[in-house]
Amino acid sequence: MADPIKGLAAFILLNFVHLTVAQQLCTKIDFDRTVLPEFRECTDQRLPALYITDYASHREVPPYRPASPYYLSNSYFGLSCIESVIVLAFDKYTSIEAAIYLKSLGSAFVEINVYDATHINSLVKSFRSDGTQNWSILRGSVDRNISNARVEIKAYTDLQTVLAIQFLHILNSAIDWSECKSTTQPLTTRPPPITSPLPPVTSTGPPAKNPEQTWWWVIFGACALVVVLIIIIVCVICMLNMRRTRSHDCTAK
Repeated sequence: MADPIKGLAAFILLNFVHLTVAQQLCTKIDFDRTVLPEFRECTDQRLPALYITDYASHREVPPYRPASPYYLSNSYFGLSCIESVIVLAFDKYTSIEAAIYLKSLGSAFVEINVYDATHINSLVKSFRSDGTQNWSILRGSVDRNISNARVEIKAYTDLQTVLAIQFLHILNSAIDWSECKSTTQPLTTRPPPITSPLPPVTSTGPPAKNPEQTWWWVIFGACALVVVLIIIIVCVICMLNMRRTRSHDCTAK
């Protein structure tokens, strides 16, 4: 009887260890809840934190999925930041996914920064989005061994920025566990076509002339000008001849 109990205990212990290690190497954090124990303010930089808000109060943001009532956004303009407080270990198989909606006419951006927490301000990798037409998945590979990693989400926004972040996934392709595998489906939503708010321009002036008629008028005008110049030259020559004739008659007398 003792052997089955020992075997069951060993099985539970091994699965617990495996689960604990897997949680350090990968995790899926969705911002569809009001509390985020995995993150805190970026205390070293003294920046305001990103915060959780709801789709119902912000109609300008299309929900990433119908079942998600909340998302991560900014509460202040300028730089905002949160950083992870959970224990994370990255290796060459680690990758990051984040669902981001960022519309701006200015210089807004979102950065997912990976730090080595054993060294102060040691930035190892940075993934950046400078704007999206709709929801977009920001992806990147860490490709580094970091035994004590810290992940930072930093955003810069202004008055014309609309920002929403639905999730942050830290994955590991070498671990056969659902939490470490990507389950993100390709986005099929497309932004609506851009239409001009201006009404069609209608002309109230005279109808446009036929280009061929215009050219005929130009040619006719040029010919008339040449004829007028010839007449003027002929008249000048005649007057000069008349003066010479009169002068010659006076001399003969």
